[in-house]
Amino acid sequence: MEFPELTLKDLNGLKRAKCQIDAIFSKKQFPISEMIEIGKRLKDDYLRLEPILKRFTEKFCASCKNPCCVNRHGFPDFEDLVIQRCLGIKSRAYEKGLKDTGTCQFLGPKGCVLDRLERSYRCTWYFCDKVMDEFQKIAPKEFLSFEEVMRDLSRERQRILEIFQIEWNNHFLKECKKNNKQLK
Repeated sequence: MEFPELTLKDLNGLKRAKCQIDAIFSKKQFPISEMIEIGKRLKDDYLRLEPILKRFTEKFCASCKNPCCVNRHGFPDFEDLVIQRCLGIKSRAYEKGLKDTGTCQFLGPKGCVLDRLERSYRCTWYFCDKVMDEFQKIAPKEFLSFEEVMRDLSRERQRILEIFQIEWNNHFLKECKKNNKQLK
């Protein structure tokens, strides 16, 4: 997928991306209902995974002396914003002047203060070595179930983005043609 790159240093770019996404979602012919239907399944997958993920992250993250949760990992990319918009989730505000490698502004005393659906995709699926070692100890049946839900989640997320990508390309193709006519 080719969407604009967002960075923590350009909070105006984040606002601009949200406006662009909202503009596409506001189109009458856009297949929002299909995306929302897929989004419901996506949300269910996140809810099914949460108890497993929480069991491992709570054990280590809250007491970690050197957290791997840094601002640049928690910052959403364009795809995260599309998914959040599809799920009806408003992303949180980001403080100005945060350092990319500074401890994430959303890391609280008991771990992340954001609901899993509010987090960036890369943030949600990153696990440090300690968590991964512990994760390897779960029963094979539970691991297979977890892996199946992860695949479903990934597939559903990808499908939403593919649908959005088509409209995104059409939207900006029309904008380019319009701008070219105005230049002549």
